[in-house]
Amino acid sequence: ITPAMPTGCSMNILGKEFPKRVFDVGIAEGHAVTFSAGLAKTGYIPVIPLYSSFQQRAYDQALHDVCLQNLHVVFPVDRAGIVGADGETHQGVYDISYLSTMPNMTVLSASSFGQLDSMLRYAINEHNGPIAMRYPRGNTETSFDTSDFELGKAYTRKEGNDVLIVASGRMLKRAEEIADILEAKGVSVRITELPTIYPLNEDAIISASENVKLVI
Repeated sequence: ITPAMPTGCSMNILGKEFPKRVFDVGIAEGHAVTFSAGLAKTGYIPVIPLYSSFQQRAYDQALHDVCLQNLHVVFPVDRAGIVGADGETHQGVYDISYLSTMPNMTVLSASSFGQLDSMLRYAINEHNGPIAMRYPRGNTETSFDTSDFELGKAYTRKEGNDVLIVASGRMLKRAEEIADILEAKGVSVRITELPTIYPLNEDAIISASENVKLVI
């Protein structure tokens, strides 16, 4: 389901392959989410990709129509984070804060194409309830193999003893860049990735923080 964003979210490609399974409801994000809730209520598994900044326009529908009823609706959140050339009105900087306050919602953040693929397969085939997957505009690939994904699991991507950097999504690439700079100065860096942002695995962060001097 797309609110007039078939090209921006590549739904036009899917629509050519499955024309009866793709719906463009026009520039009406609120209606798109309520439409998804109705489909989920009758047993379908709707997938509704929205730009992060456009997801805000359906805040109430996501909260009341999807989350309070704990319906299985999959929200790929496109353009999450800073979007650069897309302009000021498209900055996706609020979705973590408002999605993580909604009951029954799960929020994921992918750091690679492989991980996003694994998340999408999990969200559709295994999860039960509302779930959002954030991904940025542009490439976020690191030298790490991050194609693996298990809900709630923390991954140690690099071992180190002085500093721990906890990162998710596109910030994993930035964490790797920071680690290179620090290690050139003799600082040992550990990197832990949390692909599941909400619910937050606090125990994993505490465990990873043991025996280091600083946590970022």
